[in-house]
Amino acid sequence: SGTFVAAPATIALKASASDTDGSVSTVEFFKKSGTPTTYTSIGVGALATGTYSYTWSAVPAGTYAVIARATDNRDGTAESTPDTTITVCATPTVALSGLTANQKFQLATPTGNTNIPLASTVTTPAVGCINKVEYYATRQGTTNATLIGTGSATPWSTTSSALTAGTYAIKARVYRGNYRYQADYPVDNPPVAISWVRPSGWKSWVNQSGMAPQGRGP
Repeated sequence: SGTFVAAPATIALKASASDTDGSVSTVEFFKKSGTPTTYTSIGVGALATGTYSYTWSAVPAGTYAVIARATDNRDGTAESTPDTTITVCATPTVALSGLTANQKFQLATPTGNTNIPLASTVTTPAVGCINKVEYYATRQGTTNATLIGTGSATPWSTTSSALTAGTYAIKARVYRGNYRYQADYPVDNPPVAISWVRPSGWKSWVNQSGMAPQGRGP
């Protein structure tokens, strides 16, 4: 019980059944809904090595209460208890909420870094479908995405101090356990710029690739 999978899901349903005064004829899987309870057949399990199995395919997003019902050779029935709860998670939508458009950050020193707030608004139809959001930065002119922070609870916020001077594209990756919903969620903000500002009194300076100033004025 308490299983989470991504939609559209393929779910392996399994049950064991026995009859002390006869034999088991069939084991059928049902999903329950409503009040009074309605039982909708999912499928009849196939017996192999003592276990009745059925593959439930193309399951849409939603939360399902599933039971197995065994019928014996005298038409007697018994149901599994408790219900097995399965949540099929729709692909979430993600928007970066920790930064504003065209936001720039200033470094205290040319080789230093600065704290960048990261947070996301993640929309998903079921509670529990997300348990972490990872944030990645790709420096302009490169293709390597570097992990810069992880949010583990809504609003999936964290602070990153991993970036030095440069311009970066920020993306998010959303997980349930070890399952990643899709490769990357590009955020709806322009790239983040991080730069060093020339202090007063510096005679000459270089602000490229984190290089240090070359001299100090009188």
